Amino acid sequence: MRFAALSIVFILQCGGAGATRATPADAHERPAPAAAAQVHFAAGTFLMGSPDGEGSADEHPQHSVSVAAFDLDTTDVTVAAYAECVRAGKCTPAATTIAGPSFADSDKATWSKYCNGDRADRRTHPANCIDFDQATAYCAWTGKRLPTEAEWEYAARGGKTRTYPWGDEPPDETRADACGAECAAMAKEEGFEWRSMYPAADGWPSTAPVGTYPAGRTPEGLLDMAGNVWQWTSTPYARYGASDAGPRMVLRGGAWDSYMPKSLRTTNRVSEDKATHSNVVGFRCAKSS
Repeated sequence: MRFAALSIVFILQCGGAGATRATPADAHERPAPAAAAQVHFAAGTFLMGSPDGEGSADEHPQHSVSVAAFDLDTTDVTVAAYAECVRAGKCTPAATTIAGPSFADSDKATWSKYCNGDRADRRTHPANCIDFDQATAYCAWTGKRLPTEAEWEYAARGGKTRTYPWGDEPPDETRADACGAECAAMAKEEGFEWRSMYPAADGWPSTAPVGTYPAGRTPEGLLDMAGNVWQWTSTPYARYGASDAGPRMVLRGGAWDSYMPKSLRTTNRVSEDKATHSNVVGFRCAKSS
């Protein structure tokens, strides 16, 4: 289960030409949301990955990467926003059960209850149990796309070398929704002994409403780039500089069940099968600018 120059401005990004509009012939469809808050990143070059002696093996070698200008959603896509896409007929419903090659039947029975689906009490929480194709479809409906892995890291680090999205200070209950005291207690009720990342409670045993932890905001204004849910990127997983990409996609950011601080580092990488629906995976959208 557990598994150089930078110019920043806040913008409101309209649906634009890529948004779906209702027509007399297709009147049941709804338009994409009128506006979604984003942060703009100017084109730049940065060192992606970790220096020698730091991080996991797949974070090496550290290498120079250039990115074109882009905009990135300030928060993860919420349950309410995703439901609008479903009602517009452009997205399939979020799963209410976990599914994927890494899940056993016992996992499904225990952990599917933490899928947010379209629950009324989770409208402001991040949409989870969303597979790669569903995330791709939602972003396309809003006239956007999933960020590349390089864009995600560039945004999380602000083009610099900070350890966590907010800086170099270690994670705590004020900065991210990871596994705190309440998460460990929830796991114990489910019959598991989980370690917690920090001794205090962060207030939410699983997902939290997006933007709950302003102390974890990046200096540029992004929220929840660490914790809450892992975020899909559009990049197939491979070692840096290698051509061994397979069917798995890169995920970034850590999640509510993360108990090791390294999971929330800006350079940390994990991967997941495209078809997986996981209660610890969600997404945010990007747009070339």
